[in-house]
Amino acid sequence: MTLLEGFKLIRENNNVVFLSPDASFSPLKGYGFLFHTPISNDEDKKDSYPGNYTLPFTPSFIIDVENGHYDLEITFGSDQFDSNTTVIASAGQRLFHHIYVPKGQLRTMTTAIAIENKELRLAFVGMNAAIRTIKITRNDRIRTIFLAGDSTVVDQASSQFPFTGWGQFLPCFISAKYAISNHARSGRSTKSFIEEQRLAFIEKSLKANDLLVIQFGHNDEKDNEGGTEPYTTFSDNLELFIQSARKHHAIPILVSPVHRRKFDQNGYIINTHGDYIVAMKQIARKNQVPFIDLSEKSKFLFEKLGPHLSKNLFMWLEPSEFGNHPDRIIDDTHFSELGAFSIAKLVAEDLHKEL
Repeated sequence: MTLLEGFKLIRENNNVVFLSPDASFSPLKGYGFLFHTPISNDEDKKDSYPGNYTLPFTPSFIIDVENGHYDLEITFGSDQFDSNTTVIASAGQRLFHHIYVPKGQLRTMTTAIAIENKELRLAFVGMNAAIRTIKITRNDRIRTIFLAGDSTVVDQASSQFPFTGWGQFLPCFISAKYAISNHARSGRSTKSFIEEQRLAFIEKSLKANDLLVIQFGHNDEKDNEGGTEPYTTFSDNLELFIQSARKHHAIPILVSPVHRRKFDQNGYIINTHGDYIVAMKQIARKNQVPFIDLSEKSKFLFEKLGPHLSKNLFMWLEPSEFGNHPDRIIDDTHFSELGAFSIAKLVAEDLHKEL
């Protein structure tokens, strides 16, 4: 249940609009709720609605707005109940996560967002989720953190929920001075990401002092046409990512691949990434690039939890446990919401040192 008590929307011209929970979206007004939204199967289209990243589905609040960077200020709280609110944007990006406000109190928080399709999509979920005010203000000083990577990072399409990439949870750990632009795609290696012009597409938007966060390895190591070798093609491709960022005076950051959930008989994580982790460390050192050792950090986390509890971080589902997935899923590579939250937190711990 979402509580909207005197719910206000404040837009660029400081025009205040009071809304009710049943205020349907109107193209003429340029704001309102969509109560029935289609499920998306396509990561590239970025056409998912945030209200479909929860069960049961919830309405998505739509605001027409020009492309650019904005401060998004939200006031949480209810006069009726203690509230706990998560705010989801666009293709499942968690902007605020479990914001608890006691009954009768208010809490105002700000984050940065990048609008790329002339529309801000939000959903409010949680136990007595309570929103009082939304204010959106253009801010061209906001820097962008671009993410390049694979399915462990990607903004998963809504049809895949609760599969969740750690990039979807990164916004709730990052300063309001930075917006996240997630360009990771499932199944991509450094080679296929470059060949498909995805790096070139990022370059079109890169500006001075932006960050380009690069995590690959899961698909580079596969013995197929998209694969690479650690000390030759993989290393060469990483250097191309670094050069592309520096050409635009942006900051490249290498992130080693997160480990799979594969334990030996003694409860220690088995490295399935071979020499790709070492190769990335060497490239980071050679080019004096910040390096986040997510392999080591995830190894420590998984081993601390152990073989049983660590299942909760991954996609282990019973048949029809979630409506989108009728069959049993045992997946030790891709994350649940809890797993994506946990890994994003690990990334953010080191990323903050570069902000």
